[in-house]
Amino acid sequence: MKARWMLAALMVGLSAISQANDTARLQKEVSNYRYFLIYPHLNKAFELERQGQWPPAIAELERARALAPDSPSAALYLAEGYRRTSRPQDARHLLLAQSKITPADTRLADALRSLASPPKPAVPAQPPSRKADDAPQPPSPAPSLSERFDLALSERRQAQAVSLADMLLAQQGDRPLDALSYRLQGAGYHDAAAKLLLARYPFAGRAESERLLLLHRLAAVLSSQVNDRQHAMLARPLDTPALRAAQALILRLLDDCPAIRTVLGDGSPRYPAQSWLILGDCYRQSAPGLAQNAYRQASLLGAGGLADKALAYQAYANRDYATALQSWRRQSLDDMTPSERLAAAASATQARDWDQAEIWLNAYHGEERAEIHWLRGLLAADGRHDPLRAMEEISRAIALNPRADYSMRLAALQQQSGQARAALQTLRQAVALAPADGELQSQLGYAEWRAGNAAAAAQALTQAAAIRPGDQTLIRQLVFVQTRLANNDKALAYAEQALDAWPSPADDDDIAQRFALTRLHEVLSRRWTFSLDAWSGSNPSSSAGANANQSYRGYSQMMLDYLLGHPASRDGRTLSAYARVFAGSAQEPLPLQDPELGVGLNWKLWRDQVIYLAVEQQTPLTSASGQRADQMVRASASFFNAGRYGDDWHPLGHGWLAQNLYLDLARYRLAERTALSADYRMSYHAKIAEGQTLEPYGHLQYSHSREPGAADYDDQRFGAGLRWNLWLGQDDYNAYPHKVSVGLELQHPLHSSYSPGNAVVFSIGGRW
Repeated sequence: MKARWMLAALMVGLSAISQANDTARLQKEVSNYRYFLIYPHLNKAFELERQGQWPPAIAELERARALAPDSPSAALYLAEGYRRTSRPQDARHLLLAQSKITPADTRLADALRSLASPPKPAVPAQPPSRKADDAPQPPSPAPSLSERFDLALSERRQAQAVSLADMLLAQQGDRPLDALSYRLQGAGYHDAAAKLLLARYPFAGRAESERLLLLHRLAAVLSSQVNDRQHAMLARPLDTPALRAAQALILRLLDDCPAIRTVLGDGSPRYPAQSWLILGDCYRQSAPGLAQNAYRQASLLGAGGLADKALAYQAYANRDYATALQSWRRQSLDDMTPSERLAAAASATQARDWDQAEIWLNAYHGEERAEIHWLRGLLAADGRHDPLRAMEEISRAIALNPRADYSMRLAALQQQSGQARAALQTLRQAVALAPADGELQSQLGYAEWRAGNAAAAAQALTQAAAIRPGDQTLIRQLVFVQTRLANNDKALAYAEQALDAWPSPADDDDIAQRFALTRLHEVLSRRWTFSLDAWSGSNPSSSAGANANQSYRGYSQMMLDYLLGHPASRDGRTLSAYARVFAGSAQEPLPLQDPELGVGLNWKLWRDQVIYLAVEQQTPLTSASGQRADQMVRASASFFNAGRYGDDWHPLGHGWLAQNLYLDLARYRLAERTALSADYRMSYHAKIAEGQTLEPYGHLQYSHSREPGAADYDDQRFGAGLRWNLWLGQDDYNAYPHKVSVGLELQHPLHSSYSPGNAVVFSIGGRW
């Protein structure tokens, strides 16, 4: 009895060795990648065959045959399975069909002849008679190592089977390694099979097809736990592309992407699609561009949907939306999961293929997710121009999954739809969820600024600048925000930071913005201002800068102004103390007669309007002409003289138009005199050099005064002249702080109470 069971075990072992040899032939008949797909089915079929489970074994063999329809070895495996399950006609049809494809393969003819004989049972078909069992038996020879190995496997004695496998390899060399490792794998002893294979890795001295077979088996049985020496051995690149492709399967099991990049990094065109997929997976984090290229190679090699989907996802991550869309288009809608349809719709949305996006979105029938509402919102907003539907969908997305990008887009739509308050509230809620999002903080800061909430804008923009320190747009905006809050020291610091980091101006807009920033820096830095204005004419005339109760041939004024308070300028509103000395002349050309001292306070009320209120104590500096001290209350204003029509230096162009309407109303308390003057001027500044202009101008002037006991004074005149302007003192932070003007003007009175003749007037003025 013992001898018969040993014989049966030996037949099973020989069958396994034969199967191993046939798999080597199969590997020569198909590509490495195709073999990689077929091998698990064959392996499972052989294991089921040993267990006597023929129906599932036949199913696995049929799957292997479908993957290799031209392979004679795959046909022989399946034909033998048909023969053993009493399906000789199926076996005959299969072998005849294969003979037409590979007529030179003699194994097919042998298999057809064998169909005439009954299949060989794995063990004797009938048990021996009791008489035979009871008869005396001759002494049996000692069982061989192979027989003992087979018996140990059949009796599930793992340790003894492993020991016998080592003894067989020591006795016969590496020749039975394939069969032994295969048997251990089939018995479920994967660690033992891996140990045998690792001890003889990389299987040098064998044909490449045999080495490939052993590498694939090692990949099938190896656990992720290997020691450092074994890991280093497995990571050394093997000789040929085919071997390295198989080696990559082992390294993927060990999760060793650096080694995979080394092994497959030469990019050999002989690598199968599976290798490119593995390489792509290992490049995704460190080199996403190379990952996309690897997935593209796998797709080109016909890896099918798996490679196309990997390429689509990676291209989308790389913002190559056209490639992502093209890859998704190669997928059948029926073969796509709901998540994949959603990803495809996202690619189409980013590629702005709205019709295709709508197809995939309509085909989505999965659970309700924020992404589906987000994409529908983008489709409505950008593809169908339906902002109301877009806001509805994106609001649903936020309700399911509050995200910063969702809220930013909703706020933008609300702002565009005139819902500024709702947009601001949306941004505030989003920042509460993601306070570390610099883009979101900056958008909130700008929204708060537009809403007039300067303090809230400063807080949000300051946090955004801390998160994104290289964003110079935020720094420049903070200059104006801190100015609005009257935090002049902070505004100056931000201005200097922005100016220090300012690149060389690339266009007109950059130049204009930089000059505006240096002008603001100069204004915020100023405390003291000294000014001088004087003119002298050929005949008596009036001036908007002189007292409006009399005519002058000349008039002069020097004034020193000091801004009070800290800060000196409070968002464009100022209070200053000043002292001035002014004098005139009725007949003499030099305006030095009857000088007076005026000391007072000057208050600029509003940020955006140049309107001043002043109170002044005037004291004569001589006792001539019956002068006496008086108090003056004065209101003055300048309109239309800001921005592009201002008289400040313009850094762009060859010149600019300027205009100004100046109004002045004064009341003298003791004299009970009221004086009014108005002057409208239009001019053109023609640049002659940096910081210099020639300014031809024309102006209309009206002066009037009324005083008890005296006739009313009225003067209306037209003047035209030419003025030379010089700006001085510009540096890296401050626009020109000083200006000097020299002019010559011809005046023609339209109506005058005192001076009916024309006059030629020379003027000079300066500000420091």
